Amino acid sequence: MAARRFTLAGLMLTVWAVALALGYAVPMWRAIEHDVDPANRVEALTMSADGATVAARFGDGKLRLWNAISGRLLNTIAVPFQSSRIALARDGRLVAAESDVGVAANVALWDVATGKVVREFAAAPEWLIEFSPTEDRFALAGGSTVFIHSTTDEDAAPVCVQLGASRATAIAFSPDGQTLAVGTDQSGVRLFDSTTGAGRQRSISDDGSVAHALAFSPDGQRLAMSEWPRSTPFSHRVRMLNLRSAKTQTLPRGDDFMWYEGTAYLPGGRFLAVVQNNELRLFDASSHQPVGFDQADGMVQGIAAGRRGPLFAVAGHSGIELRDCQTLNVKHVLWSGPPPPNFVFLGVGYLLWIVAIGWRAARRYARTCQTCGRRYQPLRRNEVSTDCPDCRERALYDTLTAEQIRLAERRKTRHGLLRLVGFCCLSALPLGIVLRETIGLRFWLAYVIAALAALVAFVACGIAYLCIARRTSSRVAPRGNS
Repeated sequence: MAARRFTLAGLMLTVWAVALALGYAVPMWRAIEHDVDPANRVEALTMSADGATVAARFGDGKLRLWNAISGRLLNTIAVPFQSSRIALARDGRLVAAESDVGVAANVALWDVATGKVVREFAAAPEWLIEFSPTEDRFALAGGSTVFIHSTTDEDAAPVCVQLGASRATAIAFSPDGQTLAVGTDQSGVRLFDSTTGAGRQRSISDDGSVAHALAFSPDGQRLAMSEWPRSTPFSHRVRMLNLRSAKTQTLPRGDDFMWYEGTAYLPGGRFLAVVQNNELRLFDASSHQPVGFDQADGMVQGIAAGRRGPLFAVAGHSGIELRDCQTLNVKHVLWSGPPPPNFVFLGVGYLLWIVAIGWRAARRYARTCQTCGRRYQPLRRNEVSTDCPDCRERALYDTLTAEQIRLAERRKTRHGLLRLVGFCCLSALPLGIVLRETIGLRFWLAYVIAALAALVAFVACGIAYLCIARRTSSRVAPRGNS
């Protein structure tokens, strides 16, 4: 066997292939490192009632706070515990998070400007907190008791709300701050007077469902409840409750299996925002029908909206952004990780490398047919025949019957179609990745579009090849016997 000859072109193609492999592997490795790094994962997101301050807690325990109007970072606080619950006071001066004082779980109020602990409260392990949108008060729920504390008067006795045998699963203040809605695990959603702690209604929703998120409409007439029935814990839903008529309406469901990570009315009361299966969905507050808009990139991890102000916050896979409540357009990007890898040039380089490899192989292994005189590519390197495939096919057909020729043509067509589909599927993979990274399409949609584009390209190339081959064959006279 003859030794393979070393050429400069072969070395350049090898270096090119290594560069393409590194150009794909290095950005993907960095993207994976960014995804698994806790410092880049948003665990909790909240917004003050006046819409001027946004707080987010990250997986590394850092609590970052921004000015929502200017997008400026106000402070970064190191929260010792890995709690995913945070809340902002109505004016954004205080933020509540878990502290590490004592044996039991504790809730601390941190000053946003200085980053120091102002007050601390003992709480049950599964505590909930919600600030009043109109007064300097907040509700701290733990187990079967809800305490309403004052943020300014440390000596004032808290208002106590007893839930009996039920446990609090969600709390929310009404827009005027006079009513506290409490979701329980056994007695549905209940309303209490936030000043006295007295119950206003025994239960406004007790159909065997457990609410894990509550949101009042800006006018205080409706209550959105993100819940799941106790009998079917994986059948999540969002219901709208009219507090005057006590009638409920369930929002349209998308998939069979759904998980709602958050629910919030946007300021102005025009839209209801729901984080559903890591995807942000907006519904018209009047008709309860979905509203289309430009989605955030990647998975949505949380949503927060104040009672006033023109903006609301969305925490997604690529960062935290502020959107306009009316136009739904992005106004500020508070935090973002590294940009996603761009494979456009890599895809172009990959296609050019394939063309270069094919052109080099075509020049290296091309032969001249001894019958018709045309240049052709052998199917195998060790092929003994000196005739092109067309001449060999004509010679074979001379020995076959008409029925055998028809079966051979059908088999040839079937194999050609299978090869075409295989080439399209393989070529669509890098093109689909390029479309997904540049346009932001879903992978399967981008892959289908790329496969169709590759199919059209292959068909066009095949038609061009047939036209060129027919024109060339008409100019070259056969050398064999007629």
